[in-house]
Amino acid sequence: MHTFRIEASAVARLYGEDPAVVVGWLYVWNTQELAIRCSDESIVFRFVDPPIDLDRYSPRFQANKSVHARLASTRPLPSQTA
Repeated sequence: MHTFRIEASAVARLYGEDPAVVVGWLYVWNTQELAIRCSDESIVFRFVDPPIDLDRYSPRFQANKSVHARLASTRPLPSQTA
């Protein structure tokens, strides 16, 4: 039986250098695949809100591996670390 992508939910906001400006969103599909939605694929993400445990999502999907790589250097928003 195949599981198809039917519905995705936004689970986190992604920020670049300016922690006041949202530049993308992290989505999780019903299949547990992760996806990033942003207007510019070259954006380097620096902050994520809320913090995400990426190990929770199945690494068997190639898409999840690339999301893990793009989000590896993110950290919580400064206001969350106080």
